[in-house]
Amino acid sequence: MMASAARVLAFSSALSFAPGMYRTDRRGVKVIEVSVISSRYSDTGNELKCNHVPMRAAVTIADLELAAHLATPPAEEVDLDGWLLRFDPLGFLRFSSIWPREATAPRNGPEEISERLDQAVEHYAQRGLAARLVLSPTAQPSGLSAELVRTGWTQYVTAEVLTLAEFDDVTCENGIVKLSSQPDDEWLQAWCRADSRVAAQQTEAHQHLSRVQLPTVYVSAGTPAIAIGRGIITSAGTAVLGMWVHPDHRRLGHAGRLLAAINRWGIEGGSPSMWLQVESTNDAARRLYRTLGFEFSYAYTGWVEPSGVTAPGC
Repeated sequence: MMASAARVLAFSSALSFAPGMYRTDRRGVKVIEVSVISSRYSDTGNELKCNHVPMRAAVTIADLELAAHLATPPAEEVDLDGWLLRFDPLGFLRFSSIWPREATAPRNGPEEISERLDQAVEHYAQRGLAARLVLSPTAQPSGLSAELVRTGWTQYVTAEVLTLAEFDDVTCENGIVKLSSQPDDEWLQAWCRADSRVAAQQTEAHQHLSRVQLPTVYVSAGTPAIAIGRGIITSAGTAVLGMWVHPDHRRLGHAGRLLAAINRWGIEGGSPSMWLQVESTNDAARRLYRTLGFEFSYAYTGWVEPSGVTAPGC
C-alpha cells in the first residue's frame, strides 16, 4: 500500500465554496466553516498540504495546453524541431502523442511538414509504439491537417476542454469524500476498474502518478471506492483528472461531491478556478459539467497513423 496522508470531508446539504476559517470543535475535530454548512476533517496521517502555484491572470488556450502537458508528464519526451514527441506505455493521448507546438506554417512549407511527420513516426516505431498526434487551435501548423488526411491518418477522438472561473453554490447530498496526497490501494483499484490500460500496466501507472511534480490531491467516495478523481494545481487553474463513478452508483451526486472537494482544496492552494477535459461523445458527463457551470473553451482532436491501433480515451 502506498503511503497516504488523508482526511475525510463530510458534506451536508447546500454547499457554498467560499473560503472558510479553521477551528476545532468540542470533540477536537478540525472544522471549516463554509457558508451555511460546516465541513469536518479528520486527519489519518500528516496534514495534507497544498503549495501555491502562481496563477495566470487571463488564461489562454496556450496556457491550458501547457498546463495539461505539465499535469500529465510522459515517461519520455523528445524535441523534434519544436514538435514535442511524448512517449508513454500507458497510451493515453495527452502524454503519448506528437504535440506540434505551433500554429503557423514551417519555413519550408508542406515538404517540411511531411518530412517532420515521417521523422516523428520513426521515433515511435523505434519504441514499438503507434504514432498518434494531437491537434488543437494553438498546435495546428498550416498544412498539417491536409498532410494527415493525404497520408491516411485517422481522426479517432475529439475532446472538449471546459473551464470554470468560480464554483458557485451547488446542492450536494449527504456523503463523505476522502482527500489524500497519495493514492491508496482503494483509489488505485478503482482506477484499474475505470480504465483497462491502467489495469494491464499497474506498475507503469504508478510511475506516471509519481512523475507529477505539481500539487496533487486524490479524492474518493465510498469504501471500497465507488467514485474517484484527481486535482492538480497548475498555472491555468486546478486541473480535474480521472473522474470516474461506478456505473451502479451514477446520478447519485458523487461526481458533484468530488468536484466540490477538489475545488475546496484548490482554493486553499490559491486556485479558485478549475478546468477539465471530456470526450465529445460523453454526453452525460458534458451535461453534468455544464450544469455545474463549466464552459466550453476549445476542442482538440487525436489522430493515429495508418498502421496504428486506436486506443480508447483521451
